[in-house]
Amino acid sequence: MVIGIDGSRATTSQRTGVEQFAFSVIEALKVAIPESVEVRLYLRGDEQAPDATPLPASWSARPLSMPGMRAWTSIRLTLEMVLHKPDVLFVPAHVLPLVRGKRTVTVIHDVAFLHNPECYSSFERWYANRMTRCALRDADVVIVPSEATRRDIENGYTQIRAKIVVIPEAYDHNQFNTAIEQRAVADTLTRYTIGSPYILFVGRLEEKKGVTQLIRAFEQYLRTHQDDPHLLVLAGKPGYGYESVRAAIDASPMATRIRALGFVPAADLPQLYAGASVFSFATKYEGFGIPVLEARACATPVIVRAGSATEEIAGEATFITDGTTEDLVLMLEKALSTSADVREAALRDSEQVKEYTWERTAQRIATELMGSL
Repeated sequence: MVIGIDGSRATTSQRTGVEQFAFSVIEALKVAIPESVEVRLYLRGDEQAPDATPLPASWSARPLSMPGMRAWTSIRLTLEMVLHKPDVLFVPAHVLPLVRGKRTVTVIHDVAFLHNPECYSSFERWYANRMTRCALRDADVVIVPSEATRRDIENGYTQIRAKIVVIPEAYDHNQFNTAIEQRAVADTLTRYTIGSPYILFVGRLEEKKGVTQLIRAFEQYLRTHQDDPHLLVLAGKPGYGYESVRAAIDASPMATRIRALGFVPAADLPQLYAGASVFSFATKYEGFGIPVLEARACATPVIVRAGSATEEIAGEATFITDGTTEDLVLMLEKALSTSADVREAALRDSEQVKEYTWERTAQRIATELMGSL
């Protein structure tokens, strides 16, 4: 049996979202897939993740080069499928080549463009919708990370040939936990010039993530809590609509209390989570929400929005807002409470969240790959 895996999304060093999922799952599949199975890992040229572990003996890297590398999936990966078709093709993102494996398994991470079209350019909406339709039509199995995403797909599309399977995502237990040393936290905060307690957001700085609403809620919170020393720390690179986020920061009367850090290396994220008073992730839409797991693992209280997939992975120390700015302010007040109940609930969360492992996720994906023939 031969399994082909599209590894093109796992090779970047600045991984977010889909890239982190692809990298983590491929790493765990190196153990989950039996050694008797041949695995071909397709890469864009010679790109490989700098922190990837060595390939097992039954795996081989297949660098697929082409001039310019544009439309790599549609052209170069398609050509590879024509010349050397595997028994099963696994695509961790849902952009499929024009010719696929004898059977194909892919992942649709979310359909946010259906819920919040204003958060995408017209081309991005068209492209995401087209690729989603193709995946539902052409793949044999479509993996989704949450029941919310499954429902959104079934409500938004009528022509679905693929079997849809819900497999939750996970987080890195070695990196995110309660064993992070306070000295490491202090050193990280010093490097980022964070000298006060803070509310943390991690993700792309864009409208889809509700960042401007978080800024407004932070302003309202400080108006009624004038002696509160908290900062608002935004960790993430710009996304679609960043101009409005930047304008909201610049125009804010609390601008001096807002820190936009840009992209934060993965090595610094555990310390930022551990040092935060609360992690606010009340985004407009999520297909899953790995940062919620990471914050919970570090025993940090979390705020999420009702009706999104993040509600499925909420813990005891998760505060759920109804989506209005006023309610987000109320959730900030509750989460920033110094009560022992909040602290104890966050510590229990850090244990309960351990059920989400990449090993478990990869094992379930491997079952779909091995069972698809």
